[in-house]
Amino acid sequence: MSTWLITGCSSGLGRSLAQAVLKQGDNAVVTARKLSAIQDIVDSYPDTA
Repeated sequence: MSTWLITGCSSGLGRSLAQAVLKQGDNAVVTARKLSAIQDIVDSYPDTA
């Protein structure tokens, strides 16, 4: 299991990459300017995001 640091996860490529990484079972440190923009990702993957 790898751990990724992904910036710009609120939209676009960053969001798509974060979702793909988490879906395959890796860990991801997801960042965005506003927590509310990525809260759904964190809620969907509470143990790995």
